[in-house]
Parts: sequence; C-alpha cells; structure tokens
Amino acid sequence: MLTPNRFHEAIVACEQYAKSLSRRELTLFLAALLLFFQDACHRRINPSVADLNNPDLSDNVNRFAKNFPDTNYFALSQAIEDAISSLERNVAPLLVMATLTTELRQQLQRRG
Repeated sequence: MLTPNRFHEAIVACEQYAKSLSRRELTLFLAALLLFFQDACHRRINPSVADLNNPDLSDNVNRFAKNFPDTNYFALSQAIEDAISSLERNVAPLLVMATLTTELRQQLQRRG
C-alpha cells in the first residue's frame, strides 16, 4: 500500500521528471515503466518466467508482484499508455505526470 508519505515522494519524483526531462525522455521513462509492469504481470502469472524485459530489475519485479498481488495490470498499462498519448498531444508534462501518479495510486490501492 502506498502510504501518504510514499505517495508524496512519488508525486515529488514525478514533478522532477516532468520538469527536468524532455518530452522524448519522459516518454522513454514511461515506456520503461510500462515494461516494468509487464514483467511484474508475467511474474504474477508464472513466478519462474525467465525472459524479463529488464532482467536487472528482477528483484524489484518480484517484490512488486509479491506486494501487489491483485494488481490490474491492464489498467496500469492503459494509464501509462494514456499518459504517453497525452504527451504526444502536447499536454503539459507536469499535468500528465500528476494525473498518471494519481491513477496509478488508485489502481494500486484497489483490491481484487
């Protein structure tokens, strides 16, 4: 569960990304996040899956999959894809990241 303090940390980090990265870099960051969730989904389905998009994050993927067992990965992926689409439509990066962070938090707090 994301506590208020952890959520605040996430918001601050997203603000920093939005302020310091170009749209292209921000899009690449979101694509990497999308791949992370894809790996976590694969690990939830099959804990022994070896072909991860980023094997260096295997421990983080395992921890996420364990701590958020009822995650709706489709909804998380859709939120990230919507954020990427918003950046491509020239929506303000800070607004995109604030919206995405809120959506991810809501999805991660849902159970079953």
